Amino acid sequence: TIAFIIEINNRGYYTLEDFTLETEILYQNSTQISSKKTYVAAIPAGEQTLITHSLAFHIDHLLLNASELLFEDANFTVVNRVKLNFTSLLPIMVSANNSFPWGAPLYNFTVGEVAFEPYNNTHSKVSFPISFQNHAFFNLTGTLNVKVFDERNNPISESELPVNVFSRSDYFNKLEFYVENVESVNVERVELVFTSDLFTFGPWVVPLEK
Repeated sequence: TIAFIIEINNRGYYTLEDFTLETEILYQNSTQISSKKTYVAAIPAGEQTLITHSLAFHIDHLLLNASELLFEDANFTVVNRVKLNFTSLLPIMVSANNSFPWGAPLYNFTVGEVAFEPYNNTHSKVSFPISFQNHAFFNLTGTLNVKVFDERNNPISESELPVNVFSRSDYFNKLEFYVENVESVNVERVELVFTSDLFTFGPWVVPLEK
């Protein structure tokens, strides 16, 4: 939730009536991210009023409508409209636009090159790095479920990696698992699901570098 405390000081000689403040946050000037309307019936002449203008910002709803914002930075458009009446006779409306930067929580999400190395006489260790940058204004805490598939679409490993990344910080981890040496394993792709208190996203598929 984004909250604004607004002070309205009516220094004029007339009562301000039907004061309405409406705010919209838009992505690409069309997809509505959030909206809020705050209404004050009257602000008498010579008096001061404080109002709280709060916008709910649901990350899961945002990603449902524009999933690319999980991985890409963007700018939102903030549209503010103020309407009021002077003594019920003179209606006034003022609007203004400005921009609001959005930082992607999984910016530059990368699954790195697969590495094989002998572990013992029966098994080999397979590993690959996972990294991203949290450009968001919030800390990111959750789990990353990773399923690994071979070229025949058979699952060969499933792991859960912890994620705890401060805002404007980098994440790096390495996934390791073991396969039998009896036959060659062609690691083809991973399927990922990210889960946190703020949102859940997935599954999405990333091909592996070899």
